[in-house]
Amino acid sequence: MKQADRTPKVSIIVPVYNSEQYLNECVQSLLEQTYKNFEIILVNDGSTDNSGELCELWARQDKRIHAIHQNNHGVSTSRNTAIKQSTGDYILCVDSDDWVDESLLQTCMNAMLSTSSQAAIFDYQRTREDHTPIIEDEAIHWLPQEDSISGDEATRLILQGKVPCLACRYIAARYLYTDHGIFFPVGRVMEDMGTVYKIWFHATSIALVRKPLYFYRQNESSLTAGGHRLDHVTSNIENLNEIRSFISEHGQHLSKDAARFALTMTFNSMKTLRILRASMTSSQYREIRRLIMKQSRSAFFELGLRGNDVRSIARFVATRII
Repeated sequence: MKQADRTPKVSIIVPVYNSEQYLNECVQSLLEQTYKNFEIILVNDGSTDNSGELCELWARQDKRIHAIHQNNHGVSTSRNTAIKQSTGDYILCVDSDDWVDESLLQTCMNAMLSTSSQAAIFDYQRTREDHTPIIEDEAIHWLPQEDSISGDEATRLILQGKVPCLACRYIAARYLYTDHGIFFPVGRVMEDMGTVYKIWFHATSIALVRKPLYFYRQNESSLTAGGHRLDHVTSNIENLNEIRSFISEHGQHLSKDAARFALTMTFNSMKTLRILRASMTSSQYREIRRLIMKQSRSAFFELGLRGNDVRSIARFVATRII
């Protein structure tokens, strides 16, 4: 992190959609930060409840809060709008039904300063509606023991499935978005998977904070809620194509990790596709199945499997989704 005559400013981006039940708690937790140089950008994404009015109320109460109103376009557009209008040196994404520890900004800024990093990854805690912690496998919250790692290694951890790809568990220098033209993919769910790895890859160093500073509320209306959905499958296909293209262009040394990641994700897509088959047209099913098989075959080739090996594996995969 570059030293400057002033304290670096953080832009906190909060997409808001029908969050009147939780928004006040979210914003209050941000205002209680011990680190004071920040702005909060509330993007009301066409809410049909009182969320828009709450955004305006907060903006009138504190000059650091800005309210933006737009038609409903989704999380990606909301975040992109805020990134473009942000004036901070760093970007932090927060979901409107979650809340954060009061020390989040100060802890991350200190960690970045001490390690000369451009980003910081911190731990998080899933909770129920009443704030009761949800006990999860410790592996989900695993981070290396070092104080910092390279962006290259952080990207590898995503591809190895060791670190979840979540936009709300890191803070990063704004220029990592703007200088590289990185924005969240519009019209796609699983938007975090289409973005986070690019930001981490372009960072020279990323600080690691092994403390839960972000509290993710698990509820039915959460932005990432949902079971077996076809748009998850199609977005997964698009994300994997982008990931492997990005790695091919910028990080060839990670190509095998990307191929293994693609295989894992395509198997997940296959399972979902099989569950959803009864609700799809035959032509729609065949086309999506073709795209999944194409991705699997490409990943097998990247891993050095050829000829009979690929045909045998392809037959095995096909029997799972016929």
